[in-house]
Amino acid sequence: MNTILETLGRKIRLYRKANGMSLEDLAAKIYKSKASVSKYELGQTAMDILTLSDIATALGMMPFQLLETDVQHHASSSSSANHPFGKTNQLYMYHMVNQKLYLSLLRFGHMEADGRVNVTLYHKIKDPQNIERCTTLYHGYMYNHDVVISFFLRNYHNTVENVLLNVAVPTNNSSIMTGMACGLDDSLAPLAIKVVLSQNTIEESPKLYQAVSLTAESIKAAKKTNCLTFERQTNNL
Repeated sequence: MNTILETLGRKIRLYRKANGMSLEDLAAKIYKSKASVSKYELGQTAMDILTLSDIATALGMMPFQLLETDVQHHASSSSSANHPFGKTNQLYMYHMVNQKLYLSLLRFGHMEADGRVNVTLYHKIKDPQNIERCTTLYHGYMYNHDVVISFFLRNYHNTVENVLLNVAVPTNNSSIMTGMACGLDDSLAPLAIKVVLSQNTIEESPKLYQAVSLTAESIKAAKKTNCLTFERQTNNL
């Protein structure tokens, strides 16, 4: 079976369910039969570009967000060349709430002419091999600079929430990066969380828990300055 069609089908099913649509609902919106939509989702049949566009419109997104092509790096882009992880199309993100560790995945799409990269965040995944089973989806852009990488993301399920994620690029050869994600909690109150990003999955360990935890120094400094900052990660996990 065609892997591209399977991936596309999983994305269609993911966003259909995120919209609370049944197969019949989506079929009605694109003027196709329920059986046809089911075959699209199972990767059993190909679709033309017009059908793909109709499906994307029905799901409130752009066609490329269903295709999720890899980043097209420009040779002239120094920021891409200086990316600490090289030319990768995804990063794993770890954070902790109430002493519970969570894993998410940032997957990169194509690069726009102005250098920003389209990004999809699969928030709180249980299995890296089945990222579609995530809690929340976010869409947005990544801006890559020499010393910091910034992500601007919007909650696909609830557009009230926008997330700003700033990640410090390590000055050494560390394989991980630390940063801060600012968004909203379940009650829509402002929230800031420390995160760790890595090109590869990280084995759960005391070192990982320490890396995603606020240090005593950060808390002490926050009480003094009324500003919360995180130190750069200086070693591998």
